[in-house]
Amino acid sequence: MKAIQKLRAAGFTRAQIASHIGITRHAVRYWESGERAPNHDNRDKIMTLAESKGILLLGSDFSITKRE
Repeated sequence: MKAIQKLRAAGFTRAQIASHIGITRHAVRYWESGERAPNHDNRDKIMTLAESKGILLLGSDFSITKRE
């Protein structure tokens, strides 16, 4: 999922993202790999985190493209 990749590119670790959102770092890994998608509440938290750091996220950044 591009949203998580953008946060990671901005210097966030999976653990930091997870801590800000209130989930496990394993969930972040699943989102990043495209195996799962965050629910609506967690998408809002991801957007809030990104906005607080000046990262622009688009709707397409939340689409899942499973890696093969």
